[in-house]
Amino acid sequence: MMVIVFMWVAIGFFSGVFIWAMQGFSGSLKVLLMGLALGLISLGEIQRIKKLKHARIKEAYMQKYIRWSQGLYTLNLLLSSAFFIPQIF
Repeated sequence: MMVIVFMWVAIGFFSGVFIWAMQGFSGSLKVLLMGLALGLISLGEIQRIKKLKHARIKEAYMQKYIRWSQGLYTLNLLLSSAFFIPQIF
C-alpha cells in the first residue's frame, strides 16, 4: 500500500510541475494550493511511517494506527478531490 501512495504523490508532484511549466511558471492561487496540499500529504505520509514503526510493538498501538491512517487517507482524498470536483461540474 505504501508504494502506491508514494507513486500517487510522485504523479501529483510531476503533474503539478508540468501544469505549472505549461502556464509559464506563473504564480497562481491553484498552483500554490496544490503545492500546499502536496506538502501536507507528504508530511502526513512521513508521520504515518513513523507511527507504523511504533505500532508494530503492540496491538493496541496498531488499532490506533489504523484509525489514524484511515483519517489521513480520508484527508488525502478530500484534498486531492478538491482540485478536480470544480472541473467536473
